[in-house]
Amino acid sequence: MAFALRIPISGLKSLPKSASGILNDSKSLFALLSRLPNDGVGQRVTQSRWGAKGIENSYYTVTRVRLRAKGKTGDAYGAFTWKGKLLSNGKEQKIRGGHKYAWKHIAGAGVESARIDIAPRRAAIMDIDTLVNAQFNRAVEIVQSLPKTGPIQTGYEEKLAMYSLYKQATQGNVKTSRPGVWDMLGRAKWDEWAKHKDMDAREAQWRYVETLKKASAAQVSGSYNC
Repeated sequence: MAFALRIPISGLKSLPKSASGILNDSKSLFALLSRLPNDGVGQRVTQSRWGAKGIENSYYTVTRVRLRAKGKTGDAYGAFTWKGKLLSNGKEQKIRGGHKYAWKHIAGAGVESARIDIAPRRAAIMDIDTLVNAQFNRAVEIVQSLPKTGPIQTGYEEKLAMYSLYKQATQGNVKTSRPGVWDMLGRAKWDEWAKHKDMDAREAQWRYVETLKKASAAQVSGSYNC
């Protein structure tokens, strides 16, 4: 008879369903704008990959938006700031890469009109970073407190997934060269991390938490194997 190692996930709560949806479709610029007050006009948006590459103070200040298909697509325009310098004298230009790249909102940088009371769902969206970050930190504490050996260990694939999501959440895209053919474990870890290229840190944090909860649920359901 084998006894599964139960992961003590006290302190981890399920994210609101709306939050899960927000994270899953966070890559589209237009989906992001559709959730902001006034369709994001006056707000600052940036590509997640810029932050992952260490490019700071780079964003569009949205000036005009036309959404179509219930926010799934459309056209957006704005003034472009690159590394702290406002380009083209602030002249409005079309924001490209709306579907190709992951986008996120720079909270607290909008115009005065964005500070008015908004619907509860939109208010929850503005606080999602704080919620996910707290859950992620708690999940990391739990994982670090687990014994390295036990009756049943977390599966190899789960370990790889949690390793790669932790790295993406805390360091961004993998920047080192792929390990050599003789370093099989190193290559596996590198490959798994590389799968998350350009994934937003917030989404990586959320997926890390969800992976831990799924691992715990699987072990509890199979606690006793005769």
